[in-house]
Amino acid sequence: MAGLKRDDCKITTVDSHVPVELLRNARAMRKNPTKAEKTLWKLLRNRNLDQWKFRRQNPIAGFYILDFYCPETGVAIEVDGDVHQNIEQHAYDENRSKTLSEYGVQVIRFTNDEVFTKSSEVLDRIIDFTNSIQDGK
Repeated sequence: MAGLKRDDCKITTVDSHVPVELLRNARAMRKNPTKAEKTLWKLLRNRNLDQWKFRRQNPIAGFYILDFYCPETGVAIEVDGDVHQNIEQHAYDENRSKTLSEYGVQVIRFTNDEVFTKSSEVLDRIIDFTNSIQDGK
């Protein structure tokens, strides 16, 4: 296999209808998480939160990448930096959450600051949010 580069290999995934470029972007984002994403991932990984299995930088619906996603519960967790405070980005985020809900994905959002300074509250809110969705089904 001399001269064969990793990118030359066919990408095989369980969810094969996900565009290759979206998969590449998700992989790149997993390799370079923000500090807040890295912090929250340490708390969520390995079924640390109520035995729920979360994935990070998970492609979904053919065109979105979720910061964290639990397929068991249909919950997505987004960690937002300062850019999400501007009006245009906020409107985009709301529309994105609405579209994701049409796919059965419910989104909860936290700021970077909340993840850094109130991590136990963040986890409690995720549990409450997820349980409220489960109760509604």
